[in-house]
Amino acid sequence: MTASPRRGTGPFRLHDVEIRPASNEIVVAGVRTRIKPRLMDLLVRLAAAPDDVVPRETLLAEVWPRRMVNDDVLSRAIADLR
Repeated sequence: MTASPRRGTGPFRLHDVEIRPASNEIVVAGVRTRIKPRLMDLLVRLAAAPDDVVPRETLLAEVWPRRMVNDDVLSRAIADLR
C-alpha cells in the first residue's frame, strides 16, 4: 500500500493560510475549513514543490495511486482547492 503524500507532514503555512494535513483542515483568518483527504494530498504534494511545475502525470500517479483517473478528475480537484 502506498502511503498518502500527507502522512507525516506536520502543519505548515502558505502565506496567510495554515495547512493542517493530519486533520484535513485549512485555517484562514481563524476560520477552519475541512477538505476531503484527496484534496489535502494534492495540496501537500503541490506545496512540496513551490517553485516547480509538477506534471499532471506525476500528480495523478502520486495522489491517485492504483486508480484509473483522467485529467478531468485532477482539473476538478485543483478547481476545488482554489
